[in-house]
Amino acid sequence: GLLVGTGNSTSSGSFSITSADLIDGYHSLSVLTTSHSTGQSICSTSSLDYVVDTIAPIYSVGAPSANLVNLNSTALTFETDYITSATVNLLPTHILLNTIGTANCQISITNATTHTPTVSLSSCTGDGLVQLSFDTGTASDSAGNIAGTANARGTFVVDNTGLTSATYNPNTGIYSTVPTNITVTFAETIDGTTVTAADFSVTGTCSTLPNVAVQSAIGSTVTLNLTGAICALGENITLTTNLSGISDPIGNPGTGSPSVTYTIDNIGPISAVFNPVAARFSTIPTTITATFNEAVTPTSVTDADFIVSGTCSTLPTLSVTQVIGTTATFSLTGANCILDETVVITLDFTNTTDVTGNAGVGSSNVTYTYDDVGPIATAINPVTA
Repeated sequence: GLLVGTGNSTSSGSFSITSADLIDGYHSLSVLTTSHSTGQSICSTSSLDYVVDTIAPIYSVGAPSANLVNLNSTALTFETDYITSATVNLLPTHILLNTIGTANCQISITNATTHTPTVSLSSCTGDGLVQLSFDTGTASDSAGNIAGTANARGTFVVDNTGLTSATYNPNTGIYSTVPTNITVTFAETIDGTTVTAADFSVTGTCSTLPNVAVQSAIGSTVTLNLTGAICALGENITLTTNLSGISDPIGNPGTGSPSVTYTIDNIGPISAVFNPVAARFSTIPTTITATFNEAVTPTSVTDADFIVSGTCSTLPTLSVTQVIGTTATFSLTGANCILDETVVITLDFTNTTDVTGNAGVGSSNVTYTYDDVGPIATAINPVTA
């Protein structure tokens, strides 16, 4: 066997040893004695059974009974299992909630002194991520070993806040027709079964407001279909979502009424103001701006949209140099005119479109009259006499 220690006996034959060589487990100790007088050694015929135990009680914590809860949810439970040799005394103070956010829950224990206690969390408030951990001292064994900690067990989410916002695509803006397919996106996943057409209302100035139908409700997105709208220039519709009728997956109703407005512009440019305005000039203007009644698509304004006419012997050449927003800038070069001859610029809107794609109607023009002679007196009154 293994020598684990030596020592001298007293006159009565008792002795003691100190040993650090025994490992965890069951051991049988025998004694080999040596006589001081004869030097003979005799092994004891009996032995002492001895158990070494330095291992703390072992336990496991199961997964939570749900991954998502709110204030009204049934209690969330965790099943705990200790080895049978442990003496268990699991208290609520042993349970620690590690949270990210404002979440908090009430803690209770059932079967707290058995080998299979149950941890229950209820009345969870706030919002956030929660991880369960166990403090030390939940159990001990006959050798006096104390159960250690258990960290980051059973992650779950507490959600007591419903929907508070929504975004729309297409968004608020000017359109040639009322959009027929609209996507509403929420900040979190929704319970699609709670979404109906009654959660959406339409108001506005259009003579006939559209009907709303729900095409789909998946994840955090609802797709709507608008049909039957009749709108004239400048009229609008406003689509509003009543969030109180739509719930998230845990059942929290939303709050608020986000909306989107579509304004109708179904007519393209119909007028333009020129600068310089029509007048007499000693030289024909070389840089001119035309300001439309609404913003135009820059690529839809070209040299071909302008017609140059008049009585000048040589009419100028026109070139569009810039189009931004409602304004087109163009140049006139090469004009050759004498007194009272004219240059007329006509802007045809037929091929010019606004930002919603509507083609223009009609035309606008400006006339520049050449005058390079100063005042001449044609008569004096009274006459010579």
